[in-house]
Amino acid sequence: MGVKAEFGKAVRTELRHFPVWDVGAVVVVGDYGEVSDHCFTKLGNVFEDFQAIVELDAAKPTALWEFSSAGTTVTNAAVRGGEATSAEASL
Repeated sequence: MGVKAEFGKAVRTELRHFPVWDVGAVVVVGDYGEVSDHCFTKLGNVFEDFQAIVELDAAKPTALWEFSSAGTTVTNAAVRGGEATSAEASL
């Protein structure tokens, strides 16, 4: 089994979601595609391709779990400036 398939299987098993393998690929509501090696690949978007109109339910609370690689350290930082200036980062 290749690295992509192992990664996809681990995320699917632990989080019950299909990851996107392509680094930097943006996935938004309405995207459709295929799952290969347990990873999602976007083929298009129903709003752009089919002019679909969808009513979405109100947002649900964020998940109660976090996922990171074993042996890593996660550091969060936030900076606030003047009225229109703010920045947040996660390393």
